[in-house]
Amino acid sequence: MFLSTLFSLPADVYLADVCLEQETLTLVLKSSQTSAACPECTHPSTRIRGRYTRTLADLPSQGRAVRVRLEVRRFVCCTRGCPRTTFAEGFPRLTRAYARRTLRQAEALVEIAFAVGGKAGAQLAKRLAMPTSRETLLRLIRSTAVPLHKTPQVLGLDDFAWKKGDRYGTLLVDLQAHCRVEVLPDREADTVVRWLRAHRGVKIISRDRAGTYAEAATRGAPRARQVADRYHELVNLRDTLKNALAGRQDALALLEGARKAPIPSSQLSTALSEASSVPVDPPQQHERESLQDHGSRSTEPRTLTTAQRRRQISPTNRLARYEQIVTLHRAGRERARDRPAVARQPQGGPSLCDCWSFSGARAHWQAPE
Repeated sequence: MFLSTLFSLPADVYLADVCLEQETLTLVLKSSQTSAACPECTHPSTRIRGRYTRTLADLPSQGRAVRVRLEVRRFVCCTRGCPRTTFAEGFPRLTRAYARRTLRQAEALVEIAFAVGGKAGAQLAKRLAMPTSRETLLRLIRSTAVPLHKTPQVLGLDDFAWKKGDRYGTLLVDLQAHCRVEVLPDREADTVVRWLRAHRGVKIISRDRAGTYAEAATRGAPRARQVADRYHELVNLRDTLKNALAGRQDALALLEGARKAPIPSSQLSTALSEASSVPVDPPQQHERESLQDHGSRSTEPRTLTTAQRRRQISPTNRLARYEQIVTLHRAGRERARDRPAVARQPQGGPSLCDCWSFSGARAHWQAPE
């Protein structure tokens, strides 16, 4: 009784013997039940036809592999009309039919397989005295049932690319449990609406600014509160600041120079006003294109895009860097000492400085249309 409790054996078996063979501990188990129920007619039977032995792998003990020798009895069904004449008794709390390992070892191997995968999991299981193959671990992963997630109260919606520029899907995430809930095959509003109507209980929906997801959230969960996620807010803020500062490179350079070598505030104010007086087109608000308008373009006349404005600003900045490099080179300074100062400028590495300084060519490059 003490040994059965020590090895955590189920109540329907008892420990008949323990054998230590080299580095393997063998447990001989027998059934403690006097009868067994037929799996077809469910009537109990006490008439024994024969016995056979099953060998199972179990969890290790004190660094030794444990093997279970289970004596199984075959009973005769005495019920008239039952299609089963004989049947073997089952041990549902110890193992499954035709299995070669106990339930608890199978659970341990599943955890290892999900944690580190097949090959690494097989190496780890071998060191834990549970030798198995990577194919077995992968088979255990595939045979594991997918857990059912409850409907999240805080749901995150965003799209992802199955194939960038061609086909997109929708990812649904539980923002409280930090786990994936569902992957939808496309990013159409009707698909999201069907999912939301089938899973009632969503209270907050975090999404981007796409019109499709706004429509889907309104139709599928009209009582849910819609909020903009933090990632897209930061992306919009970054793009706005980048566009606003793209045409003010001269003013930024003056501020950097004033930080290193302080100059009178009156001169700095005058220089900043002159640098900021250059007319620059106001940056347009870069909104994400509505998903419901895929494949269509607006008929209204549009001004320069963000990429076109950057292509206009870039040659001016490159020319300013070129003139600075030429000035330093003509001054006769040592290139090795001046490289760090020049390299701190945007896109002004030593290799570029050498190329422009000694070739004498003007920095000019036109992006292909």
